[in-house]
Amino acid sequence: MIRFAPILLLALILTGCSSDDGVPGYLVDWLVVLLAPVATAAVALAGRAVQRYVETLTRSAMVRETLIRASTVAGLAALEVASVFTAAIKTASEDGSLTPAEGRQALNLALAKAREYLGPKGLAALDEILGRGGDQAVDRYLIALIEAALAAEKGQLK
Repeated sequence: MIRFAPILLLALILTGCSSDDGVPGYLVDWLVVLLAPVATAAVALAGRAVQRYVETLTRSAMVRETLIRASTVAGLAALEVASVFTAAIKTASEDGSLTPAEGRQALNLALAKAREYLGPKGLAALDEILGRGGDQAVDRYLIALIEAALAAEKGQLK
């Protein structure tokens, strides 16, 4: 019976019982005093859970947008370099292809353009997503995106 006393008292409070109904007033007051901190803690915990959920949604949206932007920018930089720089070199060469040095130069130019398009904030966000590996990690990621965009343009990816 003692186990059910808090539940019984809560039921009495919620149904509007008072000392006029045979329930001592001090019990009702005491129960309110005891339950107020519990209710406050429950509301605080629920608020914190909602806050964490919103933070998770915001973080995942930011990550998704940053990765999409990086992919788009790398693709644009690759196509720009391919259509302007690489095309001019290929037409000037006898066999219509790039030397390894010219290929590295074109890749570095595309990387510089991608970094320029992303800007400092975009590069910082990408670095955070990639685990704070610094410029080298960001450059490796952007180079992979550039090479993937070029391969897709050439029809090597399906």
